[in-house]
Formats: sequence, structure tokens, C-alpha cells
Amino acid sequence: MAQEKQQTKLQKIGAMVYGSIFMAFAVWGFLWNERQRTGATTTLNEILESYVDRVVIGSDTSRVYPYVYVYGQGESDETLVDDLFGLELRALFLERRIEKLVRKVSNTEGSRTVTYDWEMPAAPPFSIFYETPNPLEVSGLRLSEQILDRRLEGEQIRCDDHRIQTVPSLGDRPLFCRSDGMFSNKPEAESLVEGDIRLSLHYLPLEDVSVIGHLSEGVLYPIEDKNRRYLYLLEPGKKTPEELVATARSRVQKSGNIGLGFCIFIFLVGLFFFTAPFWRRQR
Repeated sequence: MAQEKQQTKLQKIGAMVYGSIFMAFAVWGFLWNERQRTGATTTLNEILESYVDRVVIGSDTSRVYPYVYVYGQGESDETLVDDLFGLELRALFLERRIEKLVRKVSNTEGSRTVTYDWEMPAAPPFSIFYETPNPLEVSGLRLSEQILDRRLEGEQIRCDDHRIQTVPSLGDRPLFCRSDGMFSNKPEAESLVEGDIRLSLHYLPLEDVSVIGHLSEGVLYPIEDKNRRYLYLLEPGKKTPEELVATARSRVQKSGNIGLGFCIFIFLVGLFFFTAPFWRRQR
């Protein structure tokens, strides 16, 4: 009996220790999350107050400017090539996306639910592909590859597009073209099963680009905020500096809210463990 009481006491202490650890981690995560959000917001405010328009700089591009707003036509002589599909384009980016149908099982309140979701693996020969032109210039300034990294949304190249020269095979038969413009490993009439794949191609033609970046020796780089994390302010078309900053601010806000929600969840889990022994005592 004494041994059982000792075990119960150790279990209570263990629950309180685990709860304390969870709550401490949640508080640390909250402070870190707020520091990231504050650092980004402070830098975005500075950008609006002190950015320099490309027109003002003129030909003096060798100097260092913390925040420079640039708008103009994207220009590059480089052709982007996807060898797998024999696709050659002059564009701001060329992307290949591959998704696999994955089976997921969840148990909620004694009920077993099976769902199927598309996820993005990276297995040859159908691996993820993303390429941008190097160099790419806008209004006489070169955009670094880093500032272009997956920052633009493009349009889909349909699987029946005449610019696609080859259709690769998966196993013993080629990919099939679906009505939604994607490639698939089986005809559209056949039912989808776990392990099926779909593949889509995307690009953005050379067009107008709006960007705010850090200018050094004629090259624009992404801006670092107060926490030395990059802020990406790049969009196709004509966008004012205020619009670019507003978009970046909304991303920061969304990321911060997700982080805050996660911290609250972890704190509540820790609070449950910490207070559970007291509930049992009252019973």
C-alpha cells in the first residue's frame, strides 16, 4: 500500500514537472514569436519612411541603399528549360510540381476516418523543379536569385500545350493528359487510388515587376528585418511601395497568428498536466 502511494506521488510530481516544461516552452515560444513579429513590423515601417525610388538613383547604382523601390519590365536573355518535357521558355520562372495521393487515417471520439490528400514528394524522375533566369534585370538593376526564390505566382501550362515537346513515361506507359490541364499516371476515367500521381507545369512570362530590395553594387537582395530574417517584397505587375509592404505585413500577421495559436495550445496542454493531480485529489 505504501509503495502504491509512493508511485502515485511520483506520478503527480511527474505530471507537474511535465506541465511546467510545456508551459515554459509555450512562454518561450510566445516571446520568440512576438520578437519575430515586432522585428518584421518595425522594419516594414522603416521601409515606408525611408525607401528610395529607382528613378531618384539614376545611373549611380554602385552605392549601397538599404531600401530601394523598383518597377519595370523584367528582362533576361536566358531561356528556361525543363529537359523532362522538352519545354523551353523565356519567363520570370518555370516550375514543375509533382503530387502523390496519400491515404490518411484519423481516430476522433472513437470514429475512424479515412481521407486522401495530395502531397508533394520529390522522387526521380518526377522531382520538383524550379528555375529562374540569371541574370534577370528590372529597370537596369539585377535581381538576385535569392530574392526570386519561389516568390511569384504564375499560370499553368496545360498538358496539351504545343510547347511541350515530350511526355515522359512512368513505368511502361506515358503520362496521361487530364481535362484540368495536369498530367497523371492513369486515364481520367479510372478511379484514383493511393500512390497515384499528378503533375503540373507553371510559369510567369517576362512582364512588369514591382520590388523593394536592398541595393548593393547594382544588385537587389531581399531585405533583412531586425531579427536578421528576410523580408520578400516582390510581386508581378505595377504595385506601389505601400501595396508591397501591406502584402508583406499580412504575411507577417498570418505567420504570427499561427505561432500564437500553437503557443496557446502547448500552454493549455501544460496547464492540464500541471493541474491534473489537484483534480484527482479533490475527487
